[in-house]
Amino acid sequence: MNAWYLLLTSVGAFLGPVASGYVANGQGWRWMWSWCVIFLSIQFIATIFFYEESKFVPKRGVSAPKHDGLTDDGVQGRKMPSADLTAVESQQPSGNVTGLHVDPSITPKTYRQRMALYTPTDAPILQHLYQPLIILTTFPAVAYTAITFGSVLACFAILTTIQAIYLIEPPYNFSPSGVGLFNLPPFIGCFIGFFVGGWLNDKSIMWLAKRNQGIYEPEQRLWMAIPASVFLPVGMLIFGIGLSNGVHWIVLAVGCVIFGFGWIVCLNIALAYCTDCYQDIVGDALVGVVFTRNAISVVILFVLEYWLAGMGLRGLHILMACVMLAILLLPAVLLKFGKHARIRTQDRYKSMAVKQPTHRTF
Repeated sequence: MNAWYLLLTSVGAFLGPVASGYVANGQGWRWMWSWCVIFLSIQFIATIFFYEESKFVPKRGVSAPKHDGLTDDGVQGRKMPSADLTAVESQQPSGNVTGLHVDPSITPKTYRQRMALYTPTDAPILQHLYQPLIILTTFPAVAYTAITFGSVLACFAILTTIQAIYLIEPPYNFSPSGVGLFNLPPFIGCFIGFFVGGWLNDKSIMWLAKRNQGIYEPEQRLWMAIPASVFLPVGMLIFGIGLSNGVHWIVLAVGCVIFGFGWIVCLNIALAYCTDCYQDIVGDALVGVVFTRNAISVVILFVLEYWLAGMGLRGLHILMACVMLAILLLPAVLLKFGKHARIRTQDRYKSMAVKQPTHRTF
């Protein structure tokens, strides 16, 4: 699921500029913003009239099922004792599976009820104003995901901005549509990385869990992040140094393919690791991740002009590649200390989880 989310995100991030290049050629650059307004307006209208309320409001007096995934020490993946395992297996249904009974007296909600602007509940929401920041700063897995997302998106912002500045100048002399088409190589890399970061990563954790006596631990996802960490920095070096030396544009395109591959693999692993570690507070955790991601990627664009003037194109990409390699190798630290960190934060995790509007019983 994470891989699909990131792939669709990359469709907008890399294929959107392809369309905007042709719009700038055919209708003028101002029409790029006009088309954005048109599409956002269509999305706004579609949301009002077709996007149903998705919040689940549980009935009072209904107890939540016991949470199976978190043991007394707060570590997911503990193996169940054989006696308990036998008892659980004996309770599993056997034979034919019967269908659920549907009460025909319960009428479906009307269209107006399904499209309600808001759904009132008794659950408090004020804690969601500060919990994301607490989770971001006190849970190492969430902090790792936020730093990874923010730094990778900052690299993406640098790459696309520098393309628009330098590819229109000699020796390349790209047209606006040519600059837009140069976003196809990183998308190709993302498409390849979609299978590696998604399907292959899931296969690898199944193999690792099998070797670990059938026990899955979130840190098992991080093994693939170690070799994947070199792709994004290498792609940046090929693109940046090649651009500063005026090499053929095909070399730059190869660097962008490598960049896109590392982009989606590293982000998918980071997001999946965060989700697996803290499933019951993932909503607030992702708010903190998105806040950090946007903050870093916006700030980097404000300082990019001065950074280029101070270090030059070559120095900027070398420094950024070194920084990114250090950040993307953080999984090596979590492989050693990640499980211990989850054990130490188990009490805080439980206290945060029970504050959620809907949560499983601990």
